[in-house]
Amino acid sequence: MKKLMLAIAFTFGLLVSFAGNACGMPDSTTHVGALMSIDKEENQFTILDMMLGVPISFIADPQILSDLEGAKGTIQVDFEKQGDQLKAIAVRR
Repeated sequence: MKKLMLAIAFTFGLLVSFAGNACGMPDSTTHVGALMSIDKEENQFTILDMMLGVPISFIADPQILSDLEGAKGTIQVDFEKQGDQLKAIAVRR
């Protein structure tokens, strides 16, 4: 029982630190959330950010958009700023 409680506490700590490092930092280049939509004509996709609770849209290369098709659950988006847009440079499921 003690090992189970320790494992749960450790897992919770990892989740909190991961989420905090991803979305909560002012200079962060990562957002984490659930995929809401993919627009191949506009070369963009939108997630519902799990820390901020708001939709965030990213422009992306066609390969990233194809890789996102059928994505379920939480995804992590690494991005860079391009003017007033966010360009996805990597996506992890």
